[in-house]
Amino acid sequence: RTPTRTPTRTPTRTPTRIPVATGIRARTACVLSGDPHVTDFYGTKFDLHTPGVYQVVKTQEVDVQTTVKHCGGRNLQRLGGRIVGCNSLLQIKLNGGDHVVSMAVDSAYRNSQGYVDGVAKTRHETIRLGSTTVSVRGKNALVVHTPEFEFHMTGKIWNGRGKGSAYLDITVRAKRLIGSVPGVCRGNGVVCSGFTGRSEEEQEELQLGSANTSDEQE
Repeated sequence: RTPTRTPTRTPTRTPTRIPVATGIRARTACVLSGDPHVTDFYGTKFDLHTPGVYQVVKTQEVDVQTTVKHCGGRNLQRLGGRIVGCNSLLQIKLNGGDHVVSMAVDSAYRNSQGYVDGVAKTRHETIRLGSTTVSVRGKNALVVHTPEFEFHMTGKIWNGRGKGSAYLDITVRAKRLIGSVPGVCRGNGVVCSGFTGRSEEEQEELQLGSANTSDEQE
């Protein structure tokens, strides 16, 4: 039996049930790759070619967004009259913004760099951020484990038309029931106005690796 709203005069005959998690399980990992091609938690495939800021997944513990900009910083091609965009900035906000793990493409679209709380990371190391673990596997490879999800952020190079152009991939694996979390990984093409209220100029500053960002010494 479920608990009664008010105390009863006599004990219930059987123990009350312990609340259990509700929702559904993810059928597959969610992937945003290339320009970007998306596979959501249900295995449905679609594209997010239009430049903008998109909610990837959001819960009480994590808030993940991707900034899609013109691939290579220039108009490489058009599909149906629309300019094709690629992931250029990935951001994972943890515990309401206590920590931020991110990866960005540089202004020349030639390299990518991972950051933990604004500090560029290059060497292999494991970082604890409360209940979250960040594994640095190189400047362009981060693995983030939270109680709910496992995130893989990777910087790659596209060699289309004979010229290398950097872009970012992200893979999200759900560890728990995903419930009704909003975001692209649930098949919701949620377009956001900006991560934590950042202006486009501030996002560009992070993407460039500003002078205010302290780089880790080799």
